[in-house]
Amino acid sequence: MAKQDAPSDTNKKDAAAGLADFIGKFSKSLVQHKEKFITMEDIKFPIEVKDIKGYFERPKKGFMSSAEMGALVRIRPCGEEYKDRTFLGIYIGDLPIDIVYEVEKEDGTLHVRTYNNCAFYVFELKKLIFGCESWWAELKDDADIDRMITDADIDNVPYVKVLKAMVATESEEEDDASNEDIGED
Repeated sequence: MAKQDAPSDTNKKDAAAGLADFIGKFSKSLVQHKEKFITMEDIKFPIEVKDIKGYFERPKKGFMSSAEMGALVRIRPCGEEYKDRTFLGIYIGDLPIDIVYEVEKEDGTLHVRTYNNCAFYVFELKKLIFGCESWWAELKDDADIDRMITDADIDNVPYVKVLKAMVATESEEEDDASNEDIGED
């Protein structure tokens, strides 16, 4: 595995600041959502429902994927039982992995929708594997068929880099704080 240059302190702090900004905006969005809806975990039965709105989508090319349905992919499921192996699969599209429901506080409308994720059929396993439980890449040419998804590939994913930089920054800050506790008498 090729050695990669370590991210600079500036890059780590920029990445941490960017993620902190995203988390702040996301938190604000969640608060606004909670003000408008009674979410699944907070619904107390019985409830009065005045209307039901369903949002159910057919399998389709998803927003998380640039692959077309039917595209061949290499896929590395995350479960320990797969022993970091890469398999050949086919992209089926986004399929439901859960149903989400919530009640609008203002008018009592029950909103029901599917929560979708990209899905792949893995030939050797004869099993459906979702994107949220794997690392995957579309095959671009014949050379990709035998290429494994490695730890280095995973470490090169942008959000993995950001998270690792944040963890490293937090670890350094903890080390600095613990070193401040050590004093000379």
